Amino acid sequence: MIPEEIPYEDIIIRLDGISKADYSRDYVPSHNFGIYLAKENIKVGRIGFKIGISELFKKYAGQVGYEVDEPYRGNSYAAKALMALKKHVALYMPYIYITCNPTNLASARTIEKAGGILQEVVNVPKDNPAYEGEGSQKNVYIIDLPEEVLGKQK
Repeated sequence: MIPEEIPYEDIIIRLDGISKADYSRDYVPSHNFGIYLAKENIKVGRIGFKIGISELFKKYAGQVGYEVDEPYRGNSYAAKALMALKKHVALYMPYIYITCNPTNLASARTIEKAGGILQEVVNVPKDNPAYEGEGSQKNVYIIDLPEEVLGKQK
């Protein structure tokens, strides 16, 4: 069952929609949420979780993508949304793979605030959809979901 909303501190993530798989392109289904300020009910961004794991998502694209709208950046809303999302991810798997560009220090801080541990830095192959030009690399993090999160979902 997909929750309609998941609260965490001063934000709530709300289900916006579900994207279907396109296995011919190595794309798995995803659950897409809006990030809202709980008190004001203002949408400040979005976060999505790709269900399942493939080499594309594990090493290059990650299973989670997020974005906070410009006026709301710098308030840890993405990290809080990622913390909220852990409860939902635990329904499907005991960990999250998440990536970012090595130069994206804000995203790296967000991932680390949510418990991400850097596993490796990988070179993205030219034929991969995550390729962004010469020298394209990704930091690959893993977030192990704690037993207390997994236990509550059983």
